[in-house]
Amino acid sequence: MSRTLPALFALTALALGTFAAPPARAGDAPSAPAASAAKPVDLLNTTCPVTGAPVKPGITAVVNGAIVHFCCPHCPPKYEANPAAYASNLRADAAVAVRLDAAAAAMSSPGAVPTPPVASSPTSATSDGAKGVAFHDAMRAVWSDHVTWTRMYIVSAVNDLADKDAVLARLLKNQDDLGNALKPYYGDEAGAKLTILLKDHIAIAGELVTATTAADTAKVDATQTKWAANADEIATFLSGANAKAWPLETVKLMLREHLAATTAEVKARVAKDWDADIAAFENVRQQALKMADALSDGIRSQHPEKFK
Repeated sequence: MSRTLPALFALTALALGTFAAPPARAGDAPSAPAASAAKPVDLLNTTCPVTGAPVKPGITAVVNGAIVHFCCPHCPPKYEANPAAYASNLRADAAVAVRLDAAAAAMSSPGAVPTPPVASSPTSATSDGAKGVAFHDAMRAVWSDHVTWTRMYIVSAVNDLADKDAVLARLLKNQDDLGNALKPYYGDEAGAKLTILLKDHIAIAGELVTATTAADTAKVDATQTKWAANADEIATFLSGANAKAWPLETVKLMLREHLAATTAEVKARVAKDWDADIAAFENVRQQALKMADALSDGIRSQHPEKFK
């Protein structure tokens, strides 16, 4: 993760309509509690689980609490008829597997029912003034830098290139930028704290690259555990700053997705699976932009006076 957190995770606001129930009459049976609506989890899969072809915009289905993307209109009915038959195809992408598990967990909650996808909240950057739009774009730029310099470091470290240390220094500067981005809204101490957590995130990522390159399975597993704990620390920190926009479990999930997507990128590069390597980078970049939007939306909603 990078350090210039100019935009915190974009959490889309849902408009939920409530309807008044008629007054109860004597002798009426008690009404059953209403089922809670669970927002479906967007899998953000880039390949169709049915054919393996690249997905096309707008072709989706909500199945078992998950929004699944497909390559053509013929595939959704096939998937809906037997989701289990295609689950392994989706789980081939580590980040998608994390989202599948999140959807399953939500569906297992008592009374949870899938709801259809909803349009973005009008609080997003498109309805802001010039300051809000600029902030939204700046946050995206910083997170784009984060995954770009992370990728460059992965390439340099795996191949032990001469520029490895220089690339790492630039990647660490990105974490400084993210921390500094919080300071106008949460203070210098909070910004410095985030920078420390993010630099730990990068240091552990470096350990993961080294262990994966050496095919040290035990070290990889230990590093993954350490990395997840650091991600949870970051999630706790962010949720503490803005619990309304960044609920703890939501932020934990987004950060775990980031770890899974980055891990897939490292593994593909070490394996010299270039197609998977490119696909993994595209996936981690899209996931990072989602995090950037969530962060910027959260800051703007909590501090609207700063964007007038």
